[in-house]
Order: sequence, then structure tokens, then C-alpha cells
Amino acid sequence: MNIKTTRIKQWLLPCLILSSLVTKAQQPFGAGNLVIERVGDGSTALSGIAAPVFLDEYTPAGMLVQSIAMPTATSGNNHMLTESGSATSDGFLHLSPDGKYLAIPGYDATVGTTGVASTTSASVARVVGIVNSQGVVSTTAAFNNIASGANTRSAITTDSINIWIGGGGSGGVYYGTAASATAVNLSTTSNNVRCVNIFNGQLYTTSSSGAIRMAAVGTGLPTTAGQTIVNLTGMPISGGSPNESTMATLSNGSSIIYIADDGVGIMKYSNISGTWTAKGSVGSSSDAYRGVTCYVRNDSVFLYATSGTKMVAIVDGNGLNTAISSSNTTVTTLATVSANKVFRGIAFAPNCAAPTINTAPTAQSTCVGGNATFTVAASGSNLTYQWMKDGNAITGANTNSYTITGAATTDAGNYSVAVTSCSSTTTTPVALTVAAPTATITAASTTTFCTGGSVVLNANTGTGLTYQWSNGTNITGATNASYTANAAGTYTVTVSNGTCSATSTATTVTVNPLPAATINAAGPTAICAGSSVVLNANTGTGLTYQWKNGTNITGATNASFTASAAATLTVVVSNGTCSATSAATVITVNPAPTATITAAGSTNLCTGGSVVLNANTGTGLTYQWMNGANAINGASTASYTANAAGSYTVVVSNGTCTATSAATTVNVLNGTGATITPAGPTTFCAGSSVVLNANTGTGLTYQWSNGTNITGATNASYTATAAGSYTVTVSNGSCSSTSTATTVAVNPAPTATITAATATTFCT
Repeated sequence: MNIKTTRIKQWLLPCLILSSLVTKAQQPFGAGNLVIERVGDGSTALSGIAAPVFLDEYTPAGMLVQSIAMPTATSGNNHMLTESGSATSDGFLHLSPDGKYLAIPGYDATVGTTGVASTTSASVARVVGIVNSQGVVSTTAAFNNIASGANTRSAITTDSINIWIGGGGSGGVYYGTAASATAVNLSTTSNNVRCVNIFNGQLYTTSSSGAIRMAAVGTGLPTTAGQTIVNLTGMPISGGSPNESTMATLSNGSSIIYIADDGVGIMKYSNISGTWTAKGSVGSSSDAYRGVTCYVRNDSVFLYATSGTKMVAIVDGNGLNTAISSSNTTVTTLATVSANKVFRGIAFAPNCAAPTINTAPTAQSTCVGGNATFTVAASGSNLTYQWMKDGNAITGANTNSYTITGAATTDAGNYSVAVTSCSSTTTTPVALTVAAPTATITAASTTTFCTGGSVVLNANTGTGLTYQWSNGTNITGATNASYTANAAGTYTVTVSNGTCSATSTATTVTVNPLPAATINAAGPTAICAGSSVVLNANTGTGLTYQWKNGTNITGATNASFTASAAATLTVVVSNGTCSATSAATVITVNPAPTATITAAGSTNLCTGGSVVLNANTGTGLTYQWMNGANAINGASTASYTANAAGSYTVVVSNGTCTATSAATTVNVLNGTGATITPAGPTTFCAGSSVVLNANTGTGLTYQWSNGTNITGATNASYTATAAGSYTVTVSNGSCSSTSTATTVAVNPAPTATITAATATTFCT
């Protein structure tokens, strides 16, 4: 058996097992499988019009696993992706360097669009499809400035976001992102490029124009304009028709590039001392190979290539320095395509190992209001995280740890995390336990009271519980199950059981202010017997009053109270809600002294006479003598000698109180002290009379005279019937006074007689 035939059979043998995976339903790509871009569904002959595109997944043995259709209608942000049926340089897909994504170029054109490869990109956007290992297709990347009027030939991505595209015509090499509608033209050094690719972190392209056949684009993975495209040292600068390329790295670090040239076959170039040296080829122009990819095992390079009609497998076991040829290299056809279908590019299927969970999350417990953190340690590339509670995704929980802050009982449950690279691994759910001791407050009485009042607040009790009362902030020393609140506030109690604590809902305590309660005396509060003082309470809208002398004083409910007796008085002022009691005001009643006058003699004096008036005496008494309403200047001893008529009183003081005596009248008689007042005319006819009245007074005696004393005429009045000059002497026992004379004239009455002229007796 030919050794090359034996080797390829040995290579294909394990792959035959994969034939059992072939299915018509879309599914994740199989590890190690190949993906070919196919144009056409077999229903219509292919031409320059837009045709549908499919990704055919094959096993390395050439068994078809599935076909994934690219979208032929717009859906949401996803565009159509079709290809020209006759443009053989279109449709070179590539696998990202990390093996996770395929990038497929195409057109945002409906199937049947005429001359699609020559449309402008402004009218028909150039689309790059991104396909992950699960076979999920995204065609959101669409550019309006790539390869306008020319082919969109190839594309590659590093992470499904950053994309490099090769275009025909004057396009050159472009860079864009999946979210951008325009791309950056990196370089126009070589316009008619074909296939871009990335090897060892460097962007390369093939071209059949100018002096470029296989070249590096800038340095690394450029994203800005003005890059230089430099043909690799040793690579041809003319001739040929290079399309897709692939690079193999041997165990000693040396590199080989294989280029699919549809005019030659699969060409081999080995990097020897920095120069890429041609090392033969396999196939011919009749094969028209355009797509190629490879992998290395035991320094043998296993290549897969496509032409428009077939997929072949090629094994190069010749090493770095030996050229390949039909004599030392076996070519095996693995798959062919039926009528009205063509193969374009080929790449290995995207695949990635599921992330490895190095440290799984562990069960957590916390208290209500506490924090709990779940953490996962996983290995893999470009990992993403999604935490779940009870199987439901938690919004925003997308890092390798998830912290629950201020846990509530509703946070208790089973938590897991899905760790994803291009496939996902979900951890076993672990529990979060949220402990919640009870914290309640029961008020023993009303929580609304007046200043000076209080309410007992009782927390729930239980074995091992501790307490901390708060009113906004912790109350120092308030660590018992009960707390007596006497200030307004919002009270809570935190109840702890040694591990967890809970804080009660707030109980609001309202303290209503007391009204003011004051007493202002309108005068001294030490009063004398028989006097009083007005006490005034503070006033205000809506206030009511109750005066008290130990107990309520009946009827004393006004703002003022007149105190006339000794007492200790307070006033209770109420505002309708609260009441306050004033400080006490003590009323002292001092006894008034006695005030009396005793005359040492008669108070009826003769002119020039006097009488001593004596007030009562006693220790500490002071005196002020008065005559009527007027104080007698200097009359401030217990006795006073009165020599003038008047109404005398004495004001006696004991240092605190005063008393005024009853009045004592002093009369002073003199010559003008005897007067006569006639009761009628003093001139009258004989037989008539007139009453004469003398002035009167206590203790006075009288003697009427008509020249001489009239015997028995000793009354205050005398009836005169005879003419004369009448006087009256008025005596007070000590002195007397005679009035001026009053003259009485008696006119004689006329005679009245009758003389009869005849007998006074006669007959009828």
C-alpha cells in the first residue's frame, strides 16, 4: 500500500465515526468539522445574479452534517446575505484566530438581483455574516463604502466585532466594526485584493494585481488608513492567480504557507532563513482550487481545499524543505457538489471547549439587611457570566461574582451561574439562606401626649435576644426589651439573636407642647384685710383657665382672678390638648390696725378755744390726722389739738396696713355764730305772729330777748306776737353768742263797729 494512502486512511478513520452525527436540523458545529460556503440551492442555473448562500458542514471524512442557510430577507437588524452565482472570487470565509467565529462576506441583496457584484455599496451594502460555534448567524454588519462596483471577496474577525474585509476593484483592504455602517480603507497599495487572513497576530492578503501575491498589511492588526501592503520576501511578484492561503507551523517553529491558485493548484512556500521559498505544488489549473485550510499533527500538514465542484483532502508529510508533488502527496476527493451549486471558500468549523469551572459557588447565609457574595472561578477564553436565581437570569449580574446587598427574605433561593465562552457551562445551584429575626414595637399607651408625659414601648421578647433602641440614632443605654419614650421622634428597635438582627418598623411618638402658664399680680400680693389684688394669667387664642387654691376654685375660670383672702394660688392653662400649671403665687393678708378718736373735751368750741383729739395707741403705730380730705401737715402723733371747726379723722398705720377712724366733728362758736332766721314777715297786724328760728347744733342752748330776756323763751324757735327788737343768745355750755336783732313791727288793727238806725226787732 502506498504510504501516503495509508496515512490518509489512518487520518480519515476516526473521522468516519462522526458520520453518525449527520442531521438535517441546525445544530452546533462539531469539533474538527469543516465548513464550506456554498452558493446556489440547485433550483436555478447560476449566473451574475444574486443567489442564496449556505454553510455546509462536513466531517473530515466528507460526510455532510448540516447546511445552514444565510438570511435572504431582512429581519430586525439582520441583513440579507447573498452572493453572485458566477463570481468565482467571492465567498472566502475565514475562521477567527481564536477558533470561535466564522466571517462570511456577501451582499445585502435579494435573491435574483442582477449584476450584484457590480452594484454600488451605497445601494447594496456589503454584508459580513458572523457565525458562532452554535451555528447562530448574525448579519448586522453591513457597510456602504466597501468594494463599490466590485466583488466583496473575503472577511475575517477576531471577536465578532472587529472585522477585516478584502475587496476587488479599487477597494483594497478594509477595517470595520459590526456596529458601523462605514469601514476604513486601510491601504490602496494593492487594490484588487482577494483573501485576507490572520496568522500569528498579523494581517495578510493575497492579490493578483501589481507586484503583490502574498503580502503583510501594515503591522499587526491595523485599524487606521495609510497602511502599506508589503509582498512577503521570496513570494512571486507577478503571474499566477492566488486566492485563499493558510499557514502551518511545525514543531520546530518553522512556518509553511499554502496558497490555492486556480491556475496552478495548491502551492507550498517554506520560510527558510526569512525567505519564503517555493516548495512545489499539487494539482493543476483544471482543479481550479480557490479555497484552502489546514492543521498540523506530528509535523504532517493536513490540508482541505475546495474548487467550484469538490472538496479534497491533501496530506503533506514532507516537512519544511521537501517540495510537494503528485508523486509524494496524496489528494483525496471527499465531497462533490450537484448541478446549479458551487463551492467557494473553506474553513474549520468554529468550536470552543466549554469553560472549566475551577471553583464553584458555595451556599451562603446572611441576615436580613446583610450582604452575601457568590463567586465562581473558571478558565477559558473571553468568558462571560450570567448569574441566575431559581433558574431566572438576574439583570446586570454579569461578572464572576454576584453580591446581594441588604438582603431581604425574598432574596432567599437557589443561585447558579452560566459561564460562557462560545459554549456555556452552568454551575449546580446553591442556596442562599436569609435569616430574619422578628422586630416589632407595641406601645403600652397612646404615643401622642403632652410635654412631661411618656409612653412605654415594648419590643417582642424571646430567648437570647438583645435590643438597641434608636430615635434616628442609637439611644445610649437603651438596650432593654422596653423603652420609656418621653421625647418626640421616630423610634425603632433592632432585635438581634446573636447572628442576625432585624429592625422594626418605626413607631412615631408625638409630644404636644404645653401652653405657657404664668401669673402676674396687678399689685402687691401681701394685702391688708379688706383689700384685694387682681391676678392675671397669660392669654392666648383658645386658652381656658382654672384657678386653684389647692383645689379648684368654683367659677374661677377667667384669665383674671381677684384674691381677697390668704391663699396659695395657681392657674391651670389649657390649649384644648395639653394643660400646664403655673408656679404658685402666695397671697398674704395682713390685719388692719384699729383707728379711733377720743375727744378729751367738748368738740363744741368757743372762738379761740381747742380740744385734744386722741387716737388709739399701740406698738409700731404711726398716725396721720386729716381734716376732711386734707392731711394736716405735721399732725402725725397719736394726739391732735383741734382749734378749728372741721370733720377730723386719723389714719393709723402698723407698717403694712392702715385704717381710718370715723370722723369727729369740731364746732367753733363765735359772735356770728348766733343767727335768727324768721319763718315769715316780721311786719304784721296786731293779733298775728312770726316764728323766729335760731341756728341749731349739738349741745346748744338758747335765750330769746326783746330788750330783756323773755321768760321761758329757751328753745331754738320763738313765736313773736308783739312788736320789738328780738335777739337770741346761743350757748354751747362754755361760750355763747348773741345774734343781731330782728325787728318785729305790729300794725294796729282798724276799729270795726255797727250802729243800728232803728229797732233791730220788727214785724214781718
